Amino acid sequence: MRQLSFLPLFALIFLAACQEDTASRDKAAQSVMVKQTAAAMVEECPNGGVALDIGFDKNGNGTLDTEEILKSEVICNGKDGEPGQPGEKGDTGAKGATGATGEKGDTGDQGLSGLDGAAGLPCWDLNGDGIEDIFEDVNSDLAWNALDCTGPQGETGTKGDKGDPGEKGDKGDTGDQGEPGLSATGGWGSAYGNATAIFAKNGDLAWNAVGPMRGVTIDTDKKIFTVTEAGVYHITYRLTVLKPMGLKRWASVALIVNGVEQTAARRSVAGGGEIATTALLDLPAGAMVTLRNVGATDLFPVDPPGGAGDPSADAPAIVFIKLN
Repeated sequence: MRQLSFLPLFALIFLAACQEDTASRDKAAQSVMVKQTAAAMVEECPNGGVALDIGFDKNGNGTLDTEEILKSEVICNGKDGEPGQPGEKGDTGAKGATGATGEKGDTGDQGLSGLDGAAGLPCWDLNGDGIEDIFEDVNSDLAWNALDCTGPQGETGTKGDKGDPGEKGDKGDTGDQGEPGLSATGGWGSAYGNATAIFAKNGDLAWNAVGPMRGVTIDTDKKIFTVTEAGVYHITYRLTVLKPMGLKRWASVALIVNGVEQTAARRSVAGGGEIATTALLDLPAGAMVTLRNVGATDLFPVDPPGGAGDPSADAPAIVFIKLN
């Protein structure tokens, strides 16, 4: 089918009228019919168009019958014109009235609970391994809990003003006479350190120097004391751990009697410093006493007097006094 893009409709009517004789031209012009049969296909008219049938309504029924069609043509729409220049910007319109506030919506369903967070690190777990290490039991109660947690020492507060002396009270009544006290005539002994000693984990401290002894002896390795007589002994020990051990490393020592740790004579220190205590122990005759490293640290040094680690530290010492 031939495509007509620019032929006006009146030209088609003129062509149809030319096919009739002159005598019937006026009548033909009055009965020429154009019938749109379909939309043009995209292949023929990319911008759209229509398909037309053209002919004479010879039988006067107002319909263009198939035998009355003289031509069939496609009329295509023209191409889109070039875009025009943008118009000038119009004035800003007046602000519209504020709309009415809508009704509050229904409360939504509660969301799902979030996942549980990871467990925190207990304050007593100094090395973060989750294991109840012996050196982390600071108060030696065999329970690892918040009682073993020690915070950093606070700053010393400002010293307050001295108060006015109070009035002298009345003299009190004379108290009852007390029982005779215990004396130290049953035996004694002492030992000291005058050089840096390495204190092995689960090991006993070796003393460098031995003082006067009576009723107390010490072995050749200068580690084990033996008491000759049974009785109550007043035992005092002290030593200083070098401070470069680290803030979270604990040193723990205790008196050991016949292989058994004496809980009352156990002491600990964190990050280095002095360890000292006094204990009253009821010892049988022949009891063997040592000072042992019961902490988790494999080795830690003990300062001698005036040593490089802490020049102000006292010398390591242990003193036995039998009371009777």
